[in-house]
Amino acid sequence: MQSIFIKKIRFGSYVKLNLVISIAIGIVFGVLFLIIGLFGGPVTANFGNMQFTGITAGILGLFICPVVFSLFGFMISLITYLPFIGAMKILKRVELFGDFACECENDFLIVEHKNDTSIDDNEDTDN
Repeated sequence: MQSIFIKKIRFGSYVKLNLVISIAIGIVFGVLFLIIGLFGGPVTANFGNMQFTGITAGILGLFICPVVFSLFGFMISLITYLPFIGAMKILKRVELFGDFACECENDFLIVEHKNDTSIDDNEDTDN
């Protein structure tokens, strides 16, 4: 597990991050609506003058929710980018933990990271 610090983020990268998060939330809600529809819950999907209920609405929700949430996430990212940049100036950096890779074309890119020391010594490493 590695740790990296985000000091600045470009607008396009911020939008991509928000879109991925929004799509994931849309998938969760779509699955939730599908499960509710499978158990006979009150799930309804309206498309113009067509109305679907039950399992059919749940299946449609599985496909429609990620699209709707991604559009909403895109609009929110347009609104929240500048406040996020302001918060980054106050916080100086945001630390993220995970497995990261850098496919760098720019030789002048400086990646600041530190390795997590809580990893077991018995794990294989690529050298």
